[in-house]
Amino acid sequence: MDAERLASGQFYTIMSELKGDNSKFLNYFRMRHKSFKDLLDLLKMDIQKVDTNMRRSIPIEERLAITLRNLLLTIQEIRSDIAKTAGVELIANIQMTCGAHSCKIDW
Repeated sequence: MDAERLASGQFYTIMSELKGDNSKFLNYFRMRHKSFKDLLDLLKMDIQKVDTNMRRSIPIEERLAITLRNLLLTIQEIRSDIAKTAGVELIANIQMTCGAHSCKIDW
């Protein structure tokens, strides 16, 4: 099962395509590949997990990619919900600040 995920899992198939096309990478993660690698270097000690006898840990690059993508989708969802009730002006004023371990949305 693990070998199958490494060979044809969504992360591995998508990332190989995105790494080969800077505009696709930028569109998918809202950052350049170099920025992704720099962020990975900054966070790797905090997000790296250890393999066990029972299972292999999720690699740090995949862990960061999943986190960033879910964060982007959550922000899009929040903006969409706000647009339905509060209007476009409020959405334009939303600011997101991220620290080492969490993100905060300011209104």
